[in-house]
Amino acid sequence: MKIKKILLSLVIVLTLGLVSQIAIPEMFSSSVVQAASVKISKTKYTMNKGENYKLKIKGTNKKVKWSSSNKKIATVNSNGKVKAKKKGTVTITAKVSGKKYKCKIKVEDPKINKKSKTITEGNTYKLKVTGTSQKVKWSSSNKKVATVNKNGRVTAKTSGKATITAKIGSKKLKCQITVKPIINSVATEGQPTTNDAVYETNALKAAKNYLRILDFSKESLREQLKYEKFTDSEIEYAIKNCGTDWNQEALDCAKNYLKISDFSKENLKGQLEYEKFTDNQIEYAINNCGANWKKEAVDCAKKYLVISSFSEKSLREQLKYEKFTNSEIDYAIKNCGADWYQEAEECAENYLRIYPFSQEELYEQLKYEGFTDSQANYAVSPKG
Repeated sequence: MKIKKILLSLVIVLTLGLVSQIAIPEMFSSSVVQAASVKISKTKYTMNKGENYKLKIKGTNKKVKWSSSNKKIATVNSNGKVKAKKKGTVTITAKVSGKKYKCKIKVEDPKINKKSKTITEGNTYKLKVTGTSQKVKWSSSNKKVATVNKNGRVTAKTSGKATITAKIGSKKLKCQITVKPIINSVATEGQPTTNDAVYETNALKAAKNYLRILDFSKESLREQLKYEKFTDSEIEYAIKNCGTDWNQEALDCAKNYLKISDFSKENLKGQLEYEKFTDNQIEYAINNCGANWKKEAVDCAKKYLVISSFSEKSLREQLKYEKFTNSEIDYAIKNCGADWYQEAEECAENYLRIYPFSQEELYEQLKYEGFTDSQANYAVSPKG
């Protein structure tokens, strides 16, 4: 009888021990792990003025309330998208179930010391970017004309034009480099022999050389000649006598831009404004460049789909950002050839490469990205 009681006591002790090992983790561990895994995607980040960046809260499906400590420096919307407004430092806060997660955002406004520069063959010039703590990546559009090293030192190789680009994050700062040969200021036979006439002739030669290589507006050519140190009267002589059709220059400029990238009508107008063409010249170029804006929208959509996974909703937003009209966007969405279920699946795979989502969390993330219920369900459902 005594042995039975001892055995019974041992059974009870072992049973309680087993319960303590199995039941307690099931009751309490999941909530502890979930709370510990909630975090913000970045705790500090550097942006350039005008840039957007999306912060995310990982490890929870609960509602997130976003706020900015200084909306003049950077704003944040309900989806965590931060927009840099001006130089400064700001704290973006995400509040989830009473707990706050913060990211310190530093907004910079980098500038390049020259937007255009003329260098004689064989010489060098140091370009500088100020107002940033970020890494600057330098490149040249034409290494036969001018090269640039990692420190911004430009070397003039042969006469012509090249664009030197400084890339900071997603921001690009450009300087147009003109390489010229050494000009002999002595008048040749048949040219005027006075110094004034010689300099005027040189200014005209320089203007014609520039126009032979690139498309210029009257104002941008005027600025280029000013950088060449020609006087106002020499520049006016060159502008007046170079025989340029400025409408044609604007048209050629527009066509060249359309060859290298996809533009909406409004974005192309903005680019021509940047090149300092007049409103009438821009209107002429837009009306005669032969662009099919719907096709431009389709090509733009296809390029975005090559580099990332988009839902129909997010692709529409991207094309709207590129200033395509609603009818052009509708046409692009219809004709870009996207399989939205496939896009959802690829988006899910990309997320799973960087974070171990549960099926429910992944579904919610895909819905957040704008995919429909059926597309999100397809993407998270087990295959095979």
